[in-house]
Amino acid sequence: MKLFFKDKLDRFIKSEENEFVCLDLGSAYTKGVYIKEGAVKSFFIERSKGEAVNVAIGWIKKEKLVSKPLRIAIKGQETLIRYIPFPKVEKDVFKESLGYEISKFIPFKKEDIYYDADIVDDNYSSKEFLIILALCKKNLVDNLINRFNAEKINVTRINLSGIAILNSFLIYKMHNHQKEETKENVALVDIGNSSTIINLIKKGIPCLSREVKPSSKDFIHKIADLKNCSWEEAENFIKTIDAGMVNKDNEIINVMEETVETICDEIRSSLDYFEMNWGERIERIYLSGGIMKVKLMESSIVDYLGKESIVWSPLKFIPLKNKQEMGRFEEFIAVLLGLSL
Repeated sequence: MKLFFKDKLDRFIKSEENEFVCLDLGSAYTKGVYIKEGAVKSFFIERSKGEAVNVAIGWIKKEKLVSKPLRIAIKGQETLIRYIPFPKVEKDVFKESLGYEISKFIPFKKEDIYYDADIVDDNYSSKEFLIILALCKKNLVDNLINRFNAEKINVTRINLSGIAILNSFLIYKMHNHQKEETKENVALVDIGNSSTIINLIKKGIPCLSREVKPSSKDFIHKIADLKNCSWEEAENFIKTIDAGMVNKDNEIINVMEETVETICDEIRSSLDYFEMNWGERIERIYLSGGIMKVKLMESSIVDYLGKESIVWSPLKFIPLKNKQEMGRFEEFIAVLLGLSL
């Protein structure tokens, strides 16, 4: 997979990097890791407080990593992932062919975007590949690069969070299934603070990626209103929620049920689309995101969807050394680890 926006960043990339910094610029938490020769040398996670880039730059300067190549994960309304049946041509020219026709497949003007593409299924049909197209509005990429360049920090890769999660899962799947191709149809659901990312994988091949608005932010806001407290206090309270507490507090039950229902309606919509278009069902859901630290959230999602679900982390399968410090945050870091691949 490993898609990134090459037409903007080629001029930065001189050789394969054996040391680099990865950043996940989340709206609630900014996460970063410095990797050198396959080992984690430094890791951080801090509240973004609306200033994710400034938080990241501060950490990079403090750790004296300004000269290191930087990889960034992004998401949001200015990004998009599409899966497209595309006429079979020679593989070394399919991207050129796509460039002539890309306007057919996207809601943006071609001149306003950076994009990359790859073939995910050679045998989609006798006449077509299935390709994945990842794109981002130029203004978002350019603004990010300019902000880091102003601090003499060299951005060498920008990837979409959804693609990074897929990269993480491919490593997880390869190790968890003894390198055999899985025959399952699965969903990856990463519940973030500002949005939820849903990836569907049909027998080992990605086929649908969506970013939807329902997120953990909705849950935290409702708890803050219910308890008349700050965002941070609400977040800390959520970490203490257990079955006994919920069973005694109908208001918490209602808030959790409302949040789960809103998120799961979007998940179910994706599962229904899959079943309608492929005539098969998603068999298992892999959950990630900080809200998964609330174990009742997982069980509530399972109850609502009626599907086997697993809270997963690729941490123990990603081939990095000295990564113990990241273990306490394994629900948060699928994106960050996907960037390291």
